[in-house]
Amino acid sequence: MNGLEHGKKVLRFTHRKVDSVALDGITRTLDCMSWDDLLELGVYNAYDYFISFIKELLYIYAPLKEVVIPRKYAIKDQWITRGLLKSSFTLDRLYKRKLKHPPDHEMHVRYKEYRNLFNKK
Repeated sequence: MNGLEHGKKVLRFTHRKVDSVALDGITRTLDCMSWDDLLELGVYNAYDYFISFIKELLYIYAPLKEVVIPRKYAIKDQWITRGLLKSSFTLDRLYKRKLKHPPDHEMHVRYKEYRNLFNKK
């Protein structure tokens, strides 16, 4: 599964976390490796062996992991920033709180002020 997949409810993609711990492990393994065997192989076979060895080290020290982002938190359009997404969640939260109080309560005023600020052009 490469790239992004849009399911009905979640956004899924694969990710490989290559951090300093993984790089140290790969470096230690490469330092301990005897490269004399590569000299006996032909150029193409040595290349294939080296690439497969590096891929194997990546799978050991930095395996692919599936990342799942709930659809609610996925940025759907390029113009939607994290700030707008957070403000939208805040507006929704204030709306839900407003519904629990009578119309003359302070929550209605706070909701209206935030709504007007959010919708301001």
